[in-house]
Amino acid sequence: MAFTYHIDPVRRVAMATVSGTVTGAELADATRTIYRDAAWGTGFDVMWDFRGLTELLIERDDMQALVDLDNDDQFRTLAAGGRDVFIVARELDYAMGRVYAAFAREGPRQSHLVRTLREAWATLGLEPPDDH
Repeated sequence: MAFTYHIDPVRRVAMATVSGTVTGAELADATRTIYRDAAWGTGFDVMWDFRGLTELLIERDDMQALVDLDNDDQFRTLAAGGRDVFIVARELDYAMGRVYAAFAREGPRQSHLVRTLREAWATLGLEPPDDH
């Protein structure tokens, strides 16, 4: 998995790009990395750009583990009140995102699925930065 991210504390959003073959454990590690970043704050949103995925290896237990991560004592406060916006290109990834959103419905974060970067910014109610 290739993973990069940038946190904009002024706009209260992290922009994460994930590509290649991705596992549930790798997504959990990426989430932990973002939450542990000194620039992250409670209520921040994450824009997950998954348009570069070539293979998504995630099982039902992995989805539950990702939801549980947001509810874990260590991360509950950091996760609270934020939104995850998943930008996907492939139909399979969209379907898997819908399943994850169903798992996460009772969690501390809202999940949204979109197809384009423009839709992602609109979902967050933000104008795209000049470099996007």
